[in-house]
Amino acid sequence: MASRCFNFFASALVSSTIFFASVPAQAQTNVPVASALAADSVVDGVPNFGVVSPTLWRSAQPSQANFDAMKKAGLKTVINLRDGDKDIRVGKQMAEEAGLKYVSLPLSVFKSVKPHEIDQFLKVVNDPENQPVLVHCRQGQDRTGTMVAIYRLTEQQWSATNAYQEMLKYGFHPIFIGLSNSMYSIANQLGRPETPPGADEIVTDLKSRFKRAMSIL
Repeated sequence: MASRCFNFFASALVSSTIFFASVPAQAQTNVPVASALAADSVVDGVPNFGVVSPTLWRSAQPSQANFDAMKKAGLKTVINLRDGDKDIRVGKQMAEEAGLKYVSLPLSVFKSVKPHEIDQFLKVVNDPENQPVLVHCRQGQDRTGTMVAIYRLTEQQWSATNAYQEMLKYGFHPIFIGLSNSMYSIANQLGRPETPPGADEIVTDLKSRFKRAMSIL
């Protein structure tokens, strides 16, 4: 019962925050843009878009026009992390209409990422036949941020701290501790353990988001 109440509260608070707050600015990385990427035409039109590496891109939910533009820019595969039945079905339809390979990997913001889900994600992303790959969820913030952070750890040897800071730049909500702990767990498995955010940071973030949302009303 307590868990259901927490999930309801978190979902309602985060949803209202997302509604009132603007999408975070695109994070800057040192990774070069893929030569196939027509950056000016793609980045401007795709919400919360970022180039993680020449073979991995990230974003919020693209529109059909976004998918078409990214296909022209060289995109081959889409990984959809959304978990609603309609979201999965419509996502598949749009991706395939654009001529893209489609992979559904449904994740919940309220749960940890399972080892087999991480393995599937990395298998798809690291297969040259699939590259470049776009990973997205609804906002491109929480589920996408977590999977990109795991990619940073396993494939690019980033520290958990740097990966988490990038998650925040793209709008990650610290209250989703199952997701962030999944990333820190991977760091621990790789022999690079670090301390995940504590309760104080989560509470501070929630207060800040709530205050910003209320100031707009």
